Amino acid sequence: MFPLIRASLIATVVTLAALTPAAVAQAAVLTYVLDDVWLLPDISHPGGAAAPMSGSFTWTYEEGDFENGAGEFVELDVPWFPDDIELAATIELTSIEITLPGKYHDLGVDVTMRLLDPLALDQSSPIDTIFSAFEIEQGITRKGHFISGAIVPVVDQCVADLDGDGVVAFTDLLSILATWGSCPGCPEDLDGSGDVGFADLLIMLSAWGACP
Repeated sequence: MFPLIRASLIATVVTLAALTPAAVAQAAVLTYVLDDVWLLPDISHPGGAAAPMSGSFTWTYEEGDFENGAGEFVELDVPWFPDDIELAATIELTSIEITLPGKYHDLGVDVTMRLLDPLALDQSSPIDTIFSAFEIEQGITRKGHFISGAIVPVVDQCVADLDGDGVVAFTDLLSILATWGSCPGCPEDLDGSGDVGFADLLIMLSAWGACP
């Protein structure tokens, strides 16, 4: 029954949105974290046991144009490499490239993370452990592959509990519909874009139910 209800809600919102004047697109920012990401050197390039890579990055986009957003790391910790040397990163919907710009003696970073699913507002993107690889040099060279990990959006489930009753439900949905359109600073603007729209609806539906 729930899928039918969700489909009906989305259909209702689509109808209402069609009657709402278009608002000027504003920037929204979503944060992602590297979750349980582990790198393992190959036997042919020994360098010890597997080690974790951690960090977080932001994805800035315009409402309704998530795919053409831009990513930037806020924190990044690459194993077997000094923390005080700045790295360059290219973040796309289906891949992340991390490199060391410039030339350094006995130092180098070339990390490629391929994602099984593209970055999304409300779901994790597992790392493709078959086609993701790394080469990290600090005195010795370590080449290898990823053995686990995902890119996870940071979404506070309780932010969608607009009436504060401990449950994300129909009353919260009604608040979204009542403020649909341009609404800077409104609590219904769950993604912080300045507009209440489809992105906020998706965040709410992903958090539907009891708010821990």
